[in-house]
Amino acid sequence: MNVASEKVMQKNGLKYEGTLRKKEFLKNKFIDVKYYSILKDEYSK
Repeated sequence: MNVASEKVMQKNGLKYEGTLRKKEFLKNKFIDVKYYSILKDEYSK
């Protein structure tokens, strides 16, 4: 888990949507994937 990347997403207005458990196979093991998103009307430049 990359905590610094999560903080950047949150700071830029992205919302945590959820975690897909054991979604990706990486380095011989399954890992969880956290999803963040932002809607167009929530985005401001």
